[in-house]
Amino acid sequence: MPPTRARRSPSLSPTRRASKDLGVVNTLIDNFLDGRQACCLAYSRPFNVIYFASDAGGGLSAGLEPGGSGSASNSQCTVNASSSSVSASGNTHTLGMNLSFTAAFKGNLVVYLAAGDSTGATSGWQALGTMTLQWC
Repeated sequence: MPPTRARRSPSLSPTRRASKDLGVVNTLIDNFLDGRQACCLAYSRPFNVIYFASDAGGGLSAGLEPGGSGSASNSQCTVNASSSSVSASGNTHTLGMNLSFTAAFKGNLVVYLAAGDSTGATSGWQALGTMTLQWC
């Protein structure tokens, strides 16, 4: 059974081993579902790292460990590893990413998430929130 969404995050079915089955969580912030020129990241649970997608939407940055040092960015946003976190308890896996956005990246944006488990099953992309970035 593929992961399914719950509230504001994709989640694995409680009949599976929950967060232990989690393989990857993809996050894309933009006004449409396209990884190019977007704030696009992937968290790998088996490796406990956050990868950052390039402006072209393809190549990934070197991995950053949540709570570790360093940051990665593209022309839209930056993720700071030291103030990002991950925790797991039972059927819940929580990923907190400290993101900052460039002044050029603004407007009404959609937060898309997708989760994949260790077998390759995925939730598919889900629009799970909106945000508005305005700069003076």
